[in-house]
Amino acid sequence: MVVGETPAQSIARESAEEGGLSAEVMKKARPIRGGKKILNMDYVENKTHARAGRGWGLEARPEEGSGPAPADGEVDGFYLTTAAEAQVSMLKGEFTPDAGKIPEEWLFSKGYIKECEMGEGLSVLSRELPFPTMTQ
Repeated sequence: MVVGETPAQSIARESAEEGGLSAEVMKKARPIRGGKKILNMDYVENKTHARAGRGWGLEARPEEGSGPAPADGEVDGFYLTTAAEAQVSMLKGEFTPDAGKIPEEWLFSKGYIKECEMGEGLSVLSRELPFPTMTQ
């Protein structure tokens, strides 16, 4: 986040930069949940520095027939799945930890998974974390 920016402003800015979503679409976006404690990882001089943080997610609904598209080259692409397909992909380890957290929060907020199931996808990450987690 940029200094002085709110989480919603940061998400709107990043959504425009990464996914080409308009400011109008993001103005209508609503929080997935209030905010979730997450672990931020920084890699400095080949060492991992973990610090507690807070994650935020918004549910944006673009106009029918439109959606996010890579805008700045940092994202390969976007695709729409059903809730069941997202769950299967997470359990297959097809998400990195940061990319998997938002769908997990959404699935929880809509009642597809229970709180006790959250983090289950961490056991099948598509890459290993460089430090122990509760599932390792």
